[in-house]
Amino acid sequence: MKNSRFHPAIVLAVCVLSSISQPAGGDPPLSSEITTRLDLPGYWSNRLILDRGQTRMVAVSLRDIRDPERDFQAAGFGSPALAAGPLDAGGLLREVSNPLGYGPASDVFSETTGLSLRTIMAKSSRFGIWASVPGRAFSLGGYRNGEDISHAAAAVNLGGGTNPAFSGLMMVSNPGERLETDTWFPEKPLFPGGTLYHAAARMRVPFDNLTGAETRAGLSFGVSRGERTPAAGFVHAFGSHKSKNVEVNVLSGFCNEGYLTPGGAYPSLRTSHSAAVRLFPKGPLIPRAAAARDGYQVFRPTSPFRPSRRSLSAGAEYKTKNLSLNLEGTGKRERDAGGRESVRRSADASVRYRRNPLVISGQAGVVRQDDSEPALTAALEAEYRPKGWEFTARAGYGTAPVQAVTGKISCSIRRRGMNAGVSAELSRPFEPGDPLRYLVFSLFWRVRR
Repeated sequence: MKNSRFHPAIVLAVCVLSSISQPAGGDPPLSSEITTRLDLPGYWSNRLILDRGQTRMVAVSLRDIRDPERDFQAAGFGSPALAAGPLDAGGLLREVSNPLGYGPASDVFSETTGLSLRTIMAKSSRFGIWASVPGRAFSLGGYRNGEDISHAAAAVNLGGGTNPAFSGLMMVSNPGERLETDTWFPEKPLFPGGTLYHAAARMRVPFDNLTGAETRAGLSFGVSRGERTPAAGFVHAFGSHKSKNVEVNVLSGFCNEGYLTPGGAYPSLRTSHSAAVRLFPKGPLIPRAAAARDGYQVFRPTSPFRPSRRSLSAGAEYKTKNLSLNLEGTGKRERDAGGRESVRRSADASVRYRRNPLVISGQAGVVRQDDSEPALTAALEAEYRPKGWEFTARAGYGTAPVQAVTGKISCSIRRRGMNAGVSAELSRPFEPGDPLRYLVFSLFWRVRR
């Protein structure tokens, strides 16, 4: 799929959707969108989307003019019953690949388990096919990822529509062995190879009648077992409460040290506990706070301490019709296996003022790692949007890892069914020599029908 030619993919997409382009049963008519972007000194991106409601086809071509080995072409199809080509994962498919890797408010704990068509204009590392019965109550399919590992899976989603009350997953993977390493004493065990099997489930229970607000509690877990590795698993307990006065999200998770992801990797975290609170989420002033504590896996029995990470943040957002102000401070403390601790502190402030057709925004931040010199960041952006046009100018400054100035100016025209523009961006510190090493010029246009 990665090496397929772009133009035949477009022809196929046009032929297939043209055959179903006549609206039936209340379906919307066929629409199309073509986007092209040329970034100098040498990157050309193209995307075609054909859309008829819940049925879509996409063709993407990304060409590196200076390095053809990095070219990427793909085409795909998506509907409620079938998705094929570049795919995005959701629900338990994401959890089994990255246990303890999500925050308490993440969508991963409520979204449908399965694969869906990826339509963004970017490279994809997951290609396959996914078929579903109506309502996605039962789905199955397979895919290959960027490491050329094949996966086959079947999923169940029951109740709740796009936010199912119960999801289940069965999965078979074939990652290659990872017995080669560049270090004498690797931090993690080396996967010996062989087929891997995964099973996972998630349940979400509403308590709205008890609390008078939107309240959910849930549990998800997964188990891995391989031909040459023992069974191990992870578990997540999560909950949320949303009312006009408070929004709370909590999460607690545990992962065995022997658990393996479908890609044959050992996760870094063993425990994860976090909570986030927002007060008066629909009001003009929204105070918030969050805390998290993570414990890392210890694969060496001689480690005197279990590595850990603790973080605490607090802030507030103030919103009016024209003004938005954000303030946040964060502290993070980490301890390694030898008992050494490091502390990172940061503070950020941002403001956005809008009075049509002008939008002005600014940001400033400071980060300090242990006793080192503070690193500063600042940015200012202005947008002017008269009818049918958009002008943008942005300037930024930072001191880490080196002092650097960034900036961008752009101009675009917006008309019904069409958008086109040009921009120039300073994306890295100044260097002597060829200016194209740090300047990027872009031309883009989009046509919709």
